[in-house]
Amino acid sequence: MAVNHLAYWVGLSPTLDDELARQVAAMMIERHVFPAGPEKYHRGLCLAIEQEDMLAGQPHAVRHSTEAMRDFVRSVIRHLEAGRPWPPPRWERLPTDEWPRAQAPTVAVLIGGLAYLHELAGHFPDRIPDGGEVSHAIVLRLRTGEVVALELVDGPTPGQDRIRVKVLEGDPAAALASLIDLATIPPARIVRQEDVR
Repeated sequence: MAVNHLAYWVGLSPTLDDELARQVAAMMIERHVFPAGPEKYHRGLCLAIEQEDMLAGQPHAVRHSTEAMRDFVRSVIRHLEAGRPWPPPRWERLPTDEWPRAQAPTVAVLIGGLAYLHELAGHFPDRIPDGGEVSHAIVLRLRTGEVVALELVDGPTPGQDRIRVKVLEGDPAAALASLIDLATIPPARIVRQEDVR
């Protein structure tokens, strides 16, 4: 799985250089794009280097030789090892129905629909039956300890959907700052941020 995921992601990249290897390792460590976590990717990539045939016939062959991919995998492994000790996951998904969200304070509103919510959280959100204006939601415990809910509010027309950020546990200002940092939410995505100081 690790090799397939990596090969698919870098297969069309024009170059397999050390900077790209560093970026890929960083995304594996933070579980951006590569959600399985650094332990699994490290183990899988080390196995691919040991077993010659694991890199043969991968999608990277469109643009890169097996030897170039092998060198690139070695660079990713080196950067993964340099990133030790690996941090815990950015967040843990919690059961949406076990956390009351209705009265929780909204600390920000983000531009985005269902696809962005999935990309942001790294998980498919739960469908909320009879949720009124909220169609989907996901609850996350951040590695900094706070619990946040991300609620998808369907817009009146396509492209006008918004995501409400609610704090269910912890300091609202700290929770919002942690979420923005951990999820690397760009400022342009934030259409409203409450004064939560």
